[in-house]
Amino acid sequence: MRQKIPKENIPVFSLEDFMKSITYPPQCMTTNLARKVITENGNYETILDRETEILKYALELLPIGIREDDLLAGNYGPEFASDELIAKIQEADEQEYTCSEEYKVHSEEEYVISGRYLLFGIYTPSHTCIDYETIISKGLKDYERRIDERLAGECDAYGRQYLQAMKKCIHLIVAYAGRFQKIAENKLEQATDETRRKELERMVHALERVPYEPARDFYEALQSMWIMHTVVPTAERSWASVSLGRMDQYLLKYYREWLAGGHTKEEAKELLKAFFHLLDSYGDGSCALNLGPEYNEMTELLLEVEKDVKLRSPILAARMSKDSEDLYDQLIDQELFQIGQPTFYGEKSCKTAMEYRGMTKEQDYSVNSCMGMVAVGKEVADMWGCCVNMNLALELAVNQGKPLNGELPVSLQKYIESVKPRTPKTMEDIKDAYWAYTNAIVGYVSDQNMRKSAWTAWNRPNPVLSMLLDDCITYGRDRAHAAIHALGLEAEEWLGISHEELANIRQGRGAKYHNVTVLAMGFAHAADAMSAIEKLVFQEHKYTLDELLLAARNNYEKTEQDLKIYADLRRCPKYADGSDAADDSAAYVLDCLADACENHYRGNIRFLPTCHTIDSNVQFGQCVYASLDGRRDGEAFGKNAGPVLQVIKNTPTDLIVSALRIPQYRFSGGVPIDIYVPENVLAEAEGREKFKGLVKSYLNHGGMQVQVNSVSLDLLKKAYESPEEYPHVIVRKGGFSIYFTDMLKEVQADMIRRFEKEVE
Repeated sequence: MRQKIPKENIPVFSLEDFMKSITYPPQCMTTNLARKVITENGNYETILDRETEILKYALELLPIGIREDDLLAGNYGPEFASDELIAKIQEADEQEYTCSEEYKVHSEEEYVISGRYLLFGIYTPSHTCIDYETIISKGLKDYERRIDERLAGECDAYGRQYLQAMKKCIHLIVAYAGRFQKIAENKLEQATDETRRKELERMVHALERVPYEPARDFYEALQSMWIMHTVVPTAERSWASVSLGRMDQYLLKYYREWLAGGHTKEEAKELLKAFFHLLDSYGDGSCALNLGPEYNEMTELLLEVEKDVKLRSPILAARMSKDSEDLYDQLIDQELFQIGQPTFYGEKSCKTAMEYRGMTKEQDYSVNSCMGMVAVGKEVADMWGCCVNMNLALELAVNQGKPLNGELPVSLQKYIESVKPRTPKTMEDIKDAYWAYTNAIVGYVSDQNMRKSAWTAWNRPNPVLSMLLDDCITYGRDRAHAAIHALGLEAEEWLGISHEELANIRQGRGAKYHNVTVLAMGFAHAADAMSAIEKLVFQEHKYTLDELLLAARNNYEKTEQDLKIYADLRRCPKYADGSDAADDSAAYVLDCLADACENHYRGNIRFLPTCHTIDSNVQFGQCVYASLDGRRDGEAFGKNAGPVLQVIKNTPTDLIVSALRIPQYRFSGGVPIDIYVPENVLAEAEGREKFKGLVKSYLNHGGMQVQVNSVSLDLLKKAYESPEEYPHVIVRKGGFSIYFTDMLKEVQADMIRRFEKEVE
């Protein structure tokens, strides 16, 4: 029996459904089936043995094949599977999502806290960027060499076991590549067309080597990348945001040698098209491919391929510096904008943010999928790790430590009680209390995240991904093991292990960098509410705090006073409407979150704030009651680092000026702003130059991220009304590209409303 929660007139956010949505497998991924079979058989000694056997069986079961026109090996799915296997996979997927502890909300209190107050901490699989440059240049044999060297030295028992599991996984990957090799050999025996025979011979020779051996040429580099790009999601049970890093930099050498060896640009282009089609078939549209800021012939080729294939994946993360003039001219292109490509990143701003969070100046980084930056091959990037409803701290600050609706469950209340409640007499009182309550709330969500991360490290260890992230080989530990160390003695109860067992495994850590994104959901509403309170209560003395609180509880609609307050709130200054005071409030709200995140660092675990909502601003907003800025029950939150819907204008100048006042250097989790560009603006050179000037000015003055859409509004409306007739319309969802009709209906409607506001 679920607890009674406040505001039952609006939906309850389902954290369980959300966790499932970010770990979905593509059709016929066999990880869950392998888990079912191996677990039921029970033929393993330890959890680590079990997980290694699950990966082994998953790669053996995966229904793979090579189509007649495949240039690269790596396809799998229903077309290569029997009806019986498909049925077994579907049954196992349903069982995993229904029964697994991983997807369960563990208490009635957690149900209320996440479902109505929108605070949660979880562990997010995938969302990673492995070091493809090392894989293709040195091969997995180099990782095996490092493992053997570590095993030859002093190593504790658990570390030795983990290192052996890593080594076994290397041989599982080689065997997986061998499955494709055998298929290619069989097809070669049957092939009569000379061109096809040469393609298959090349495929066979590549699969004999990669990814274990270094790639010898451009073709083998792509083949090696793709094998690894399927193994990592299989091991993590999710394709979400497995990104490619700086592909135009690490492939440049191979491309130049390819041309010098007598091959042509067109041949390379066809191989990249095949690679892109594979990405789009299995990924989720958030596989980021970095371009620049150094512009080269590989950058140019990748852009040409993107324009030719017009697919949702990979997404282009264009890293722009003051020397990127040629790159701007290539990227500001109607063909790209109509498929939600690319996202522009300010190179200097991103590096500043990375340095602020503790990365050294020489440390390379990569834009990773739709959220923030990562250290390639060194980082666990827990990209949905924590969510904070930024309005709750304000409610507590103005209502003596209580929410406007309902009562906080005990497990959250114990964090809130660290702040002494008081009746605010000044705006400074409210701001001080807001800081303190934000800090307490982040304490709650960070603790939740640590528990879920520790559970994953112990119950879902991943030797493959761990092997590919720095320091996991050094310590012989799982990629998320730092969470077990951070929990301390609490891990005994949470993981169900003995004190002795914890003492044996707790030492050491996982990945060199363990970074957890903390989502600032609804920050613009909290900032606007602060501005309104200051104006209406403390400056004009038009209303009391109690009157504002009552109107919000009444959803601004029960009495004449409610309606009057609602109208006045809508007329108050708001973030990104040109008001310095409102922009200052937005900066203050986000600084409070950044302070709280830094206060809860644990060893090498960093909590990184972000304004990246993707389209969850709609889904999450549906489940949250009215806020003190005039937003009503269930209305969508503002999107990303943008303003509330009411403020969106047909010129982004105010947004750009306001976003530059946000402390972006503290937000390496991402600070995206969204701009809709009508088709006619880019039709002429003058319009393109103006838009280029706008983006350059923002990025050069400290802006981090600009996302662009330019798809026809009329086309979106037609696709909304008749989705079956427009299945291939692509939009930028918020951080990645997606087919418009694949989004929830309410998200489609919200996107249309926002674009309409920008062209009014």
